[in-house]
Amino acid sequence: GDTGRPRVGFAFRGNPGHQNDHNRSMDLDSFLSALPNGADYHFLGLDPRPDELASMAARPDIHNHADEQHDFRDAAALVALMDHVVTVDTSMAHLAGALGVETSILLAHTPDWRWGVESTQSGWYQSVRLFRQGTPGDWAGPAAELASVLRGIYAR
Repeated sequence: GDTGRPRVGFAFRGNPGHQNDHNRSMDLDSFLSALPNGADYHFLGLDPRPDELASMAARPDIHNHADEQHDFRDAAALVALMDHVVTVDTSMAHLAGALGVETSILLAHTPDWRWGVESTQSGWYQSVRLFRQGTPGDWAGPAAELASVLRGIYAR
């Protein structure tokens, strides 16, 4: 239902079987540091671990939709309801971009070729903004930059 607050979907990790998942995914607590108060956050990922469920449950502004997603159509329906999606480089980034939802993507220092190496804009999707690691493994920089942008949009 409408809470009067923006809906922000998020995914902090991708498929653990992906060959580059150890570089492209973040731990949940680091990811949550980029999500300021003022919005309703909706977890768009799958299979959260018990410790991740506990971290999400500690924040009343986070809603977990993992059990409601049975296929990619369900994910698309959820993304279409969002005002903004914040994600690492996963299929969720492409889905949100393809649907034209405003999307912020946190990228590893050496990202997938589709994102290029320098730009903050996507050549694939007009609604996407890219936040890049300055050094390999350092998520603090892009997370802080994203948090600043989101505070400017959603903080109350």
